[in-house]
Amino acid sequence: MKCHKIILIIALLLPTILSAQILNVSGMLADKTGKPYELAEIVLYKNDSVAVAVEFSDANGKFNIKVQEGDYALAIRQFGKIVYSRELVLNKDTDLGVINIESMQQLQEIIVQGKTKLIERKVDRLVFNVENSQSAAGGDAIDVLKVTPNINVQNDQISIIGKSTLAVMINDRIMQLSGDDLINFLKTIPADNIKNVEVITTPPAKYDAEGNSGLINIKLKKTPDNSWNATVFGAYKQAAYGTGSTGGNFNYNKDKMAFVLSTNYTKGSYRGKEESSIYYPAKLWESKGIAKYESDLWNGRAGVDYQFTKKWNMGVQYIGSFNKPDIEDDNETNIIDANPGIPNGVITTKGKNLRKRNLNTLNWHTNVDLDTLGRKISADFDYLNYIADNDAVFHSDTYNSAQAEVPNGRVAANNLIHQKINNYSGQVNVEHPLQWMNLSYGTKLSFSKTRNDVAYFDITGSIPLFDTSQSDQFEYKENTQALYASGNKKFGNNKWETQLGLRMENTRTEGYSIVLNEKVKKEYTQFFPTAYITYTPNEQHSFSLNYSKRINRPGFNALNPFKWYSSPYAYSEGNPYLQPSFSHNIEANYGYRDLLQTTLFFSRDTDNSGQVVLLNESDYTQRVTRLNYFDSYSFGFQQVYIFKKFHWLESQNMVVGYFQHSDSKIYPVTPRSNEGLGGSIGTSNNFILNKDKTIRAGFDLQYQFPNRSGDLVYNYGITQLNVSARFSFLDKKLQLTIVGNNLLKAYDFNNKSNRNDIEAYYKGYYDTRYCRVSLLYKWGSSKVNVAERQVSNEEEKNRTN
Repeated sequence: MKCHKIILIIALLLPTILSAQILNVSGMLADKTGKPYELAEIVLYKNDSVAVAVEFSDANGKFNIKVQEGDYALAIRQFGKIVYSRELVLNKDTDLGVINIESMQQLQEIIVQGKTKLIERKVDRLVFNVENSQSAAGGDAIDVLKVTPNINVQNDQISIIGKSTLAVMINDRIMQLSGDDLINFLKTIPADNIKNVEVITTPPAKYDAEGNSGLINIKLKKTPDNSWNATVFGAYKQAAYGTGSTGGNFNYNKDKMAFVLSTNYTKGSYRGKEESSIYYPAKLWESKGIAKYESDLWNGRAGVDYQFTKKWNMGVQYIGSFNKPDIEDDNETNIIDANPGIPNGVITTKGKNLRKRNLNTLNWHTNVDLDTLGRKISADFDYLNYIADNDAVFHSDTYNSAQAEVPNGRVAANNLIHQKINNYSGQVNVEHPLQWMNLSYGTKLSFSKTRNDVAYFDITGSIPLFDTSQSDQFEYKENTQALYASGNKKFGNNKWETQLGLRMENTRTEGYSIVLNEKVKKEYTQFFPTAYITYTPNEQHSFSLNYSKRINRPGFNALNPFKWYSSPYAYSEGNPYLQPSFSHNIEANYGYRDLLQTTLFFSRDTDNSGQVVLLNESDYTQRVTRLNYFDSYSFGFQQVYIFKKFHWLESQNMVVGYFQHSDSKIYPVTPRSNEGLGGSIGTSNNFILNKDKTIRAGFDLQYQFPNRSGDLVYNYGITQLNVSARFSFLDKKLQLTIVGNNLLKAYDFNNKSNRNDIEAYYKGYYDTRYCRVSLLYKWGSSKVNVAERQVSNEEEKNRTN
């Protein structure tokens, strides 16, 4: 309780401690005749040439700026040109009276557009400006991510190179979607609606410290005032089976209200194949399985925002996802005597799992600009409800070498699992510029409750028998409170920029198995520092260095101690005693224009947890459990080169190389250690085939070298080739896209491992070679009353909105 009181006291006192005396600077702009000037730009600079406040004169030529006491330079600008300036020493409210300026011209409602760089390096993220990329034009958000540096998209799986997990944000808000739900949602966003993509490989203190992960923030273009636009699409994918999808989105902005709606429906299936060879001392078990994975998915998003005043807006957002991903599978295991290799028996297993996955999330948010100094406060409150049901049945038969069923060789069971997760969270963020730095701070509270009900029925006989020893109810609670503060400072004529942050998280967990009557409680408080520094000597070169500490908490399912059987010889279980793991990350970057991005990285991870397949040579059981079983470190480089010397070609080429070393904590169950080199090489090419840029084609080729991964597994090399063609019609409103994916039919995984001195080989393929044809049509109406004007200090101007 003491920790919670400290957090509360700090949260209440921090704004007061950091506050300073605020003064008003006012005046009026006019010509010789006294006619006022509207929409002139008034800027206050500190002595280091940093703009600290920006305001625009109103219809009467008047302005009022709030600023802290100190020495400033006042500048009045028109079309980027300074037409008036003077020094100010402020220690009280100051009225500058009427400022007469002869050379000013009345501002017109015009649009001034400037060409931004394709790639920008900011202090804590890389920004990919989609508007300047030919490759992404005409596609969807997935196409954009494919050509975004540091992001890898393979087989509809998104990852940040060098990161184990990632989260996706839309306009700075986390999307509570993953897997197919996330992919299908992103396909509803046209590339033309995306302004830029921010790749955050080292998330700053503002964000949760969870996971050795990165963030992708997709910033959408703002819908112009008094306008609307809509997109509809349909797609068909053919692999072993077919899958169809359809959906669309709608954006509306009228007066003070903005509304967004998107929906997607997918129905179909794909085939999965898995093979394994396990070399027990006396026998070889060779298994081959084929499964049919169904998808009956609908997801949708609806949001509304209302601008109460120029400085205050509020909104709500709902995201829902409902899926029935049923599975039917057949598996055959051949048992062979190791010497002299004579077949000894066969185990056949047929299974069916009827599954439901329902997700509902609700977000309420508000943003308030407190003054013209750039001080802002934002708040988000979220609710998440997730329900998953599994009704799994398997029938297994064991035969001897003469193909006769062995006594008691038939086993059948029905597993029923119901899982429910509720999460309530709220966070408040404050931006608080000071005279000597830009400060931000905030707090977050999160409360989660998970319940798993597992029932096991033996259905070998004619009457189902409830097995209490294989059934359980498991409850898990996790509460986290966090505080953070971060400071940003530019110096050296704005060529240098540094940012330091610190996040504190206090976590309390409680897991309770009702059947086992086992309760596990934990509480821990950790601090997570972040540090960044960048140097930009000119427009062509940029350098950066950053550090972060992260935590990886076990997933809710990983803590459930109950056993889940998929056959008489194979089961998986969780571990309520799992501990969080921690990682330390260092990253150095160099960028040359829009052409070259070089990254050096180092990562140190302790108490890593994951699934471990434990093999028992006496009864041949395969136990899949979760343990904190290794420490690891890795270092390496990534080189990205963008070739765009020809207007008809944009080529992105990447090389990644690394060395990793792992030390086992459960030796001799696994090897004592594992180390080796790894890497990948790839190229992504997009061609414009006609003058009107309505016909495009491209291909992606990537090879992943054989490597030893941190989980003490050896992975074989994989080569993947994808091709695409895109056609635009009706003034580019209608787009036809044809994609051929994984044409070389590479495995999704192909590895070998050693557990208890038993060598095992595993490989799997999930129908990732396919052809997809999609159609997208977009239309809309706009009537922009007030045009947009971009000025040289656009970032400072945004602080006044």
